[in-house]
Amino acid sequence: MTAERIVLLGAGRLATHLSRALKAYAPERRIVQIYSPGGHSARRLAESLGGDVQVASSVDELDRTADCYLFAVPDTAIAEVAESLSAHGIGRDALWVHVSGATPLEALSHCHRDAAVLYPLQTFSEGRELDFRKVPLYLEGTTPEAKTAVEALGCELSDVLAWATSEQRQVLHIAAVVACNFSNYLIGRAESLLTSQGLPPKAILPLLDEMNEKLHHLPAVEAQTGPAQRGDKETIRRHQAFLIRSGEAELAALYDELSTAIQRIYGTI
Repeated sequence: MTAERIVLLGAGRLATHLSRALKAYAPERRIVQIYSPGGHSARRLAESLGGDVQVASSVDELDRTADCYLFAVPDTAIAEVAESLSAHGIGRDALWVHVSGATPLEALSHCHRDAAVLYPLQTFSEGRELDFRKVPLYLEGTTPEAKTAVEALGCELSDVLAWATSEQRQVLHIAAVVACNFSNYLIGRAESLLTSQGLPPKAILPLLDEMNEKLHHLPAVEAQTGPAQRGDKETIRRHQAFLIRSGEAELAALYDELSTAIQRIYGTI
């Protein structure tokens, strides 16, 4: 089983990064077609890649003879698109791969034999380039053939590979949401607070840089600092009072909840 001729299902942020990584690091593999409902975003991505990449705006238009169908559609659409491909008899002997952290392998395997997962544990943003060779890829497969094929694909894209079950991958995804998405939300709130007080929103960048650098060397529980960790209740009280006076009641509530959680961990409550 090979994955040389690839149909890319989806044309969003992750699909864009995957397509560029395939072009850069796996030149022997070729994206022959990109699908998106209506075809508009697929056309933009195909044009950015150059070459003779075809565009499909509906499942009926999909290439039926590709070696690999790479599902980079929204998580909620994976099973639906898979069922549609199966009903149309598309890619019966091909490798089907989805790239979701939160979606079990069963979303593909319930209607296709040779199914796999290639999950990149990374945050992807439009217009921001990253080195895909450094992106950890977590793999899973239904059959020995599927496992061999997805591992070969993964080895061409990244230097960091690991196998994970659907349940393990869900835990990885939850951890990623907590560590990355939630912290980014809080940083956004901090930037808004600084801006509202006439301060530069990126004033906290040196602090964040040092925090991230420490995490390469220390467990997070040892890297924690701040008033809640040291039990400075007076500073906590003043901070909350300022937030409430400034019309930041929601942020004050978050501050209180997170401070209490930190105090419980360090016994400073």
